[in-house]
Amino acid sequence: MDRWLGAALVVAALLLFFVVLPAQIATPRIAVGGGVGGAVAHPLFFPRLIAVLLGFFGVLIFLRRRSRAETLRDGEGFAVGATEAARVGGTVAILVAYSALLDVVGYVLLTPVALASLAVFLGFRRWPVITAVAVGVTALIYVGFRFGMKILLPEGLLE
Repeated sequence: MDRWLGAALVVAALLLFFVVLPAQIATPRIAVGGGVGGAVAHPLFFPRLIAVLLGFFGVLIFLRRRSRAETLRDGEGFAVGATEAARVGGTVAILVAYSALLDVVGYVLLTPVALASLAVFLGFRRWPVITAVAVGVTALIYVGFRFGMKILLPEGLLE
């Protein structure tokens, strides 16, 4: 099983590095200073770094060559059953709904709801903690983007 997963990660990393990232990230015509010859300031630097790390770990997993039974027997990983598949599917559904509604509803209103929904869906029931974390994280990210980096997040209904 690890060979398939490792090979898939390497293929995904190669596709990201050579096809997806260059097609999706525009490179500036003007050389931006900083780093070694401006390489660090290039828009493709960090996404390609992530692709390289993904490929590296894919190679490590591929070379490890352990079966799923050996991995579970050694106490690593987890067995995937219907409950786990439903949790993954529900999480994906919440994130897809969040992405679809973000421009319409807005970051400030939708993000705490999405974070609280994920927490409740995944089994947390301490409402004071869920509320504090959802509102706190939303406010912290909003302030960081809005005032720290001068990046506007979708305002949606508050526009």
